[in-house]
Amino acid sequence: MDILMSIKTKYVKQIFNGTKMFEYRRKSIGDKNLNKKVYIYSSEEDKAIVGYVIFDKIIGDKVDVVLKETGVTNIQSMVNYFKNKDIGYALHIKEYHEFKEKIKLEDLKKIAKDFVVPQFYRYISDKEVLSKMLDNKELVKVHNMKLQAQYFDWIKKGTKRIELRLNDEKRQKIRIGDEIIFEKVDKDPQYLKTKVVDLDYEDNFNELIDKFDIDLLADKQVKKEELLSILNEIYPLEKQKKYGVVGIKIEIKEN
Repeated sequence: MDILMSIKTKYVKQIFNGTKMFEYRRKSIGDKNLNKKVYIYSSEEDKAIVGYVIFDKIIGDKVDVVLKETGVTNIQSMVNYFKNKDIGYALHIKEYHEFKEKIKLEDLKKIAKDFVVPQFYRYISDKEVLSKMLDNKELVKVHNMKLQAQYFDWIKKGTKRIELRLNDEKRQKIRIGDEIIFEKVDKDPQYLKTKVVDLDYEDNFNELIDKFDIDLLADKQVKKEELLSILNEIYPLEKQKKYGVVGIKIEIKEN
């Protein structure tokens, strides 16, 4: 039987952009509920069921031990959360899958007036209207890519809206509507959650770059010749000939 769990919106966002690996709780969900679909109700801002996660491990121990084992850096906030509790639990997130369209509470209540939002979690009966709705939900496909600091910063500040890549096996799986989470390659990693809004294919970067203004591809201070030289160095011409290239047009969803 599947599970429905309530989590605050700010933490839900961290789960679905891949930066939150543990869900911390004062009570355990029990080993029997590991490796099951746990649908997430995002409280506060969203007030909607937004996707599901799968937990594969529970770390239960003294609070300071749990925080140390899971690498918590913001100790004080977690200490406040576990106030007056000797034992704490960390649920390891093995997988996370987001819906393309959320199930809003207001819409759900119209067809299932007895729907109950859990304080922590509850089981979803096969007889519930919600169970049938969840079976038919389409998931967002998420791709993860690493970016050097300057390219990441250009996307973040809005001077780069098209990511140029070799159209290899990994990139061939990308479709319009998918999400890409970019990770900044840096001693202090950052993440950007983006949505793919268009895809443009060419045989080589020279042809692809020629189609767009530089402020969509990099920074206004960069010349197209410079960008082309960098790309040709990273992706040799023989690889461009083998796979072709792709311009991935994106829009930022969340920082």
